[in-house]
Amino acid sequence: MRPWPKKSGEAENVSAAVSNSAATDPKHASTAPGDGVTAVVRRMLIERSLDESVTADADLREIGLTSLDMVDLVLSVECAFNLQIPEAKITPANFRSIAAIDALVNGLRG
Repeated sequence: MRPWPKKSGEAENVSAAVSNSAATDPKHASTAPGDGVTAVVRRMLIERSLDESVTADADLREIGLTSLDMVDLVLSVECAFNLQIPEAKITPANFRSIAAIDALVNGLRG
């Protein structure tokens, strides 16, 4: 169970948007460790008009992502990598930076 309520169709809409862009846009394809996570975060930053250079260790909250953006980020990561993040792993530390998200994804994919 998620710690936030979902609107009907919310996850499906995010899932479709992420999978469609990943399937049709070659710049979203992962070619090196962290590239897939970087693409997901980069897309979110652009959508939020926070289009600035981001390092792998930059704090995403300090860049300007809100709590709601972080919820969207969790859903986007789950959809982009076709995995479900256990509730216990949905923590600020695991979503603080691109590097932290990449480590989480790699850990869950085994």
